[in-house]
Amino acid sequence: MPLSKAEIAARQIRTALALPAVVDEAMKLSAQPQCDSRRLADVISKDPVLASKLLQLSNSAFFGFSTPTASIGEAITRLGFPRVRSLAMSISVGKLFAGAVPRGDGYTRLNVWRHSVAVGLLGELLARASPLPAARELTGQALLTGLIHDLGMILIEQHTHGRYAELAESAQASGVPVHELEHRKFGYDHMALAAVILTKWRFPGPIILAVANHHMTTNPDTGDPLSLLAALAEYMGHRVDVGYSDIPGIPDESIKNVCGRLNISEPDLDTVRDSFDEQIGGALKIFAVSE
Repeated sequence: MPLSKAEIAARQIRTALALPAVVDEAMKLSAQPQCDSRRLADVISKDPVLASKLLQLSNSAFFGFSTPTASIGEAITRLGFPRVRSLAMSISVGKLFAGAVPRGDGYTRLNVWRHSVAVGLLGELLARASPLPAARELTGQALLTGLIHDLGMILIEQHTHGRYAELAESAQASGVPVHELEHRKFGYDHMALAAVILTKWRFPGPIILAVANHHMTTNPDTGDPLSLLAALAEYMGHRVDVGYSDIPGIPDESIKNVCGRLNISEPDLDTVRDSFDEQIGGALKIFAVSE
């Protein structure tokens, strides 16, 4: 079977095809149903940056912890495996978002990362807000999905040698979603490219699917809970004015359908917005990368 244009592009982006060994091992371990927290602590301790960030997160008021700990194992127990995976990936993937690039209308790598943190936080809050058990179990996965959902933008920028800002500027000026302009210009979009990379990184299928469809380019009636949370978080993330956001291009009627499928009411959305306003500052500090 011939390779897709996204697969061809992924092969040419060598720097994105491998995770750091410690992060890769931590991701694999924390995804196992019978993961041993002591073994995971031993792996994380090999990476001083990851270990210190994990302790910082576990001692942060952002997640409501009031008693400090200096134990990696206790930090893992406090946060849970999904959040540990989110942190590990944020440190690894976040490096791709660091550094200044030519600016279009609001587009910088750092601004894309800030938007990603916002969408990750919104995804977690929305998962908590849903009364559906299948959605409430996805808080950690929703956070991670938000953090990596626009990874493909940065990868396309690498592939086009920094010319992506021009495309972003055109999208802002024309009102056409940037993922549509990507498809016209390259034959693939940032969602498809990210899905290829995440598959190479052996990510769980639901996360790959949610990243691949966070602009809801397929029928929302067929979406799984994580994909629905990701699309709703992206839709709301465009409206909170944190970082650079592609125009979602999702009809309001589709969003109503998504809220209905997640059993999230308008008062629930108001609560999520209030919680977001209270927590976004802390989230940006926790998941900060350098420009």
